[in-house]
Formats: sequence, structure tokens, C-alpha cells
Amino acid sequence: MEYESMLIRVPLGGTERAGRLEGKRLGKEWAVVQKALKTLLTREEKGESNGREAVLNSLSKIETKLKGVKRKWESAQDEQQQQFKNMLRRSLLTRQIPKGPTDIDRDTVYLQQLTYRLIAQYLLRNHYLKSVHCLAKETNIKDFIDIHIFEKLQPLQAELDSCTATQCLSWCGENRSRLAAVGSTIELQLRQRTCLDIAKESTTEGMLYCKKHIAPLLTHADEAGYKILKKLVRLCVMSKKDRVAEAEKGQNWSELSKIFVRNYLAVHKVPDTPLLLLLLQAGLLCLNTSKTPPPHPNIADPMTSPLMQDLVADLPVMARRNSVLVCPISGCVMDDSNPPMVTPVGYLYSKAAVDSLVQKDGKFICPQTGYSFPVSYLKKAFVM
Repeated sequence: MEYESMLIRVPLGGTERAGRLEGKRLGKEWAVVQKALKTLLTREEKGESNGREAVLNSLSKIETKLKGVKRKWESAQDEQQQQFKNMLRRSLLTRQIPKGPTDIDRDTVYLQQLTYRLIAQYLLRNHYLKSVHCLAKETNIKDFIDIHIFEKLQPLQAELDSCTATQCLSWCGENRSRLAAVGSTIELQLRQRTCLDIAKESTTEGMLYCKKHIAPLLTHADEAGYKILKKLVRLCVMSKKDRVAEAEKGQNWSELSKIFVRNYLAVHKVPDTPLLLLLLQAGLLCLNTSKTPPPHPNIADPMTSPLMQDLVADLPVMARRNSVLVCPISGCVMDDSNPPMVTPVGYLYSKAAVDSLVQKDGKFICPQTGYSFPVSYLKKAFVM
């Protein structure tokens, strides 16, 4: 349920943010129109207008500007309506979350779609946008994943990879309050890295950049920020050789790229670690014991595969060499002679208990949920 709350939280935050930014833009353009009208009226009252044709030309320009403002406002309204419709579709999807004994076929469809969405979210965080578009088209999940967030992130990340940050700093300026809310200092870090690169070539340009862009970001209580400012000022009075050496000690662009991505996703209320990876790691962690793998892979033991061993290389090792599972129905230990069987909704029962509860029609009723489904739906789990 916590994962599904992102279905509403992410687009809702995006709608609020887009509405606020669009309101600021329209407000600025409306202020320009008001200023032009006021100037025109003032000149007319003072008799400084250049005749009827000049007044008509000015009014024509104001009219064109007003039409542009109206067009942008209508476009923003249409986009907002689409976003609200998307949120409605997502809210209807959350009603399909299994809450108790219901139709197993309906829940199987929901769980299948959830699987597709988990895969899509994993692919998005690894920059496989084309694959996600294909998956969304084939499985009809486009309205339930936030592809647009990662499409906008891609050019920003590409810019950081090329060791520049113009667009990223512009984005930081537009989302300064949101970044402050999540405790981010990415704008200051990007400014510092840019200032270091400028100061390597020109101390004067470095000082001007520091005064114009970095000093305004600091508060009187920001001791860490003032240490950075002092460091940059000191850098500007060094020799070029020392400036280059000192600049190389700062954060490199690849580190800043990773930090920027985390902050970008935090602003959009999107977790930076995909849930699919967390679930996979949790499952593999249970299998990652200190038992020495055999020299040859065994199809009955997934942990003998070199690929699986690579996946768990960075995970902690379980304290026990073997897991001990007890069947909640019979109370017997589940092992190789009485293996655990997994239901479609994730509950474990021993094979002996399942066989004893199978109905005449070949269906098994889950004691925990009340679901009824063919016994062939149960799959054997591996215990290491």
C-alpha cells in the first residue's frame, strides 16, 4: 500500500508544482501588460502620445500580448485537467488492491500489472526509456508510471556528464523552495564546482561569479557555506598551477550527477531506489548463506549460479547456514522431504499440509486469506 500511495503522491506534487510555476510566469506577463497600459494612459494624459496611429499600434501590441497570455492560460488549464484525470484513473486503480477474500482471477490481473509497473520503474532509473515506452504500450500501464519525470531528467543528467550545469542550475532556481524542504544543497554544490572551473582559467571571472551567484545563496548562520566562500576566495589569489591542483580536489562532476539525480527525484517525491531492487535484494539476502557453493551449478539450487553469486556479492551473509521454516498449518518443519509451497498471494505452507487440504475439485483454500485457487498455482520455494 505504501508503494501504491506514490500513484497519487507523485502526480499531485507535480500538479501543485506546475500550477505554481505557471502562475508565476503568467503573473510576470500580466505585469508587463499592465505596465504597458499604464504607460500608454500616462502619455495620453500628458499629451505626449505620437498621434492616433502610434496609440493604435501600442494597443495592437498589448492585444497580441493579452491573446498570448490567454492562450498560455488555456493550455495550462487543459494540461491540469489531463493531470487530474490521470490522478482519478490512478485512484481507481488503488481500489483494486487486495484487501481480503475476493476473486482470485481479478487479483491475479492486478498483481500482474503491479509486476509490470515494478519492472518499468526499475528500467526508468537505469535510463532504458525506449524499453519502458514499449513495455507501457504492450501492457497498457502508461497512465500509471511517471515516464515524463525521467524524460525531463535525461537532458539534465547528460549536461552534468559533459561537465556543465546551466540547465541544472536553472532547474534548481525554479525549485529552490522544494530543494530547501528536502534539505538539499545541490545548487550551492553545482555553483561551487562551476566556480572552481572558472577560477582555474581566470581569477577575476572566478571572483565575479562567486560574488554574483554563491554569496546570495548563503545565510548568516550558514557556517559551512561561508567556509566554502572563503575557500573559493582564497583559490582566486593562488597561482594557476595551485588553482588547478586545488580545483581537482573538489567534488567531481560524476559525484554531483548522482547527488543531483537523488535530489531531483526527492523533489518529485519519487524514491531513488526502485522497489523491485529492494524486493530482489531482500529475497537474495535470505539465500546468501556462508555455505560454500559447489564447483558446478545445480539447477535445484539457484545460489550455485555464477550470476546469482554476482548479485549477492555486496549483500551481507546470513548468520545461519540453513533456514528453518515451520508450517503454520501443521507445525512441522519444512525441508527437502516436506518442501514449502508458495501461494499466488505469497503465503507459505508445507506440501504435506497442502495435500491434506486439497478439495475434490483440485482447488486449495488458503487459510490465511480465504482465497480458492487450483493447486497447480502453488510453486515450490527453495530453502538453503
